[in-house]
Amino acid sequence: MSTKQLNDENSEKYRLLFEASDDPMWLIVDQKFENCNDAAVRVLGYSSEKELQSTHPSQLSPEFQPDGQSSFSKAEKLMKKALKKGYHRFEWVHTRKNGKDFPVEVTLTKIPFEGKDAIFCVWRDITERKNLESDLKNAIEVAEQANNAKSNFLSMMSHELRTPLNAVLGFSEMLKTEISGPLNEKQMGIASAIYEGGELLLHLVDDLLNMTRIEQGELKLKIKKNNVANIQINAANIVNSLADSSEITIHITPVEPKQSYVFADKVRTEQIIVNLLANAIKYNRKDGNVWLSVELHNEQYIRFIIKDDGFGIQKKYAGTVFEPFNRGDKTSSGIEGTGLGLPICKRLAEAMNGSCDFNSTYPDGSTFWLDLPMCE
Repeated sequence: MSTKQLNDENSEKYRLLFEASDDPMWLIVDQKFENCNDAAVRVLGYSSEKELQSTHPSQLSPEFQPDGQSSFSKAEKLMKKALKKGYHRFEWVHTRKNGKDFPVEVTLTKIPFEGKDAIFCVWRDITERKNLESDLKNAIEVAEQANNAKSNFLSMMSHELRTPLNAVLGFSEMLKTEISGPLNEKQMGIASAIYEGGELLLHLVDDLLNMTRIEQGELKLKIKKNNVANIQINAANIVNSLADSSEITIHITPVEPKQSYVFADKVRTEQIIVNLLANAIKYNRKDGNVWLSVELHNEQYIRFIIKDDGFGIQKKYAGTVFEPFNRGDKTSSGIEGTGLGLPICKRLAEAMNGSCDFNSTYPDGSTFWLDLPMCE
């Protein structure tokens, strides 16, 4: 087969592809339409290729594109860019014959044509995609508005609850100390129940406030270099009395020199670790153990590990562990809790550019961890 025959055959293949394509195509030479396919004619609403080719390019686009630029001058710039680089892709707005505008995605490719540099243009209608993007954006805005309304309500409610709660706690504590006179066993039990219920509700209010501040980005963090060993010891000291009363032994692994510092908020880091330790103690068995250790993770993070040999978490509840108010299989355990502790831990960790997660083997215990950026 001669070179001429090969070229003729290739030309015929390209011509058939050009004509049969469902994507609108046209050939631009010297900024004029040299040729177009049936798809371009159909999508733009013209009666024939001849009618479309005889239409001035300015009639195929609105006067201005969405960014405010003139369609005519912007088209010139984009074609020059394609001729210089050989290829360019962008979004555009075309106008149908009936005057209606619609969005398209355009690809310009430089090709040789009869001794000249021509532009091969392929484009497709992306109206459906743009409508989906708009619907998604609207849905996100509605969800954000609803979330802000919820956060504002929770914040207001939490502040309003705090004042009467403090009064309830104060009076019930006063009854328990028998300042106003001796109480019999039944009365003392009632006073204690009022105090414990009020204290739990106050914890819930505090947790709600924390969640609201985190979600609204109002939680102020003091991110700086902190000593890992100090954080570890402080957190363990805070839960020591809870561990003693629950007959749980805490084992602390000393921190190695290369794990010495973490870049985080010290108070919030200790808050997370204390919460994870308290859970490991509360949901443990009598004479159980809790291990607190630290290791280097991925050469970039310090990982605080809290492991216990309690009952663990059933697999069917694993996906709900960090959901607010969802205590999974612990709801009927008889152990007090608000269902906000772990969600707060996760959000605090993420606010400090870290993460919080776990794995668990039912009924052999759980391992929770906190990853925070390492600091030299």
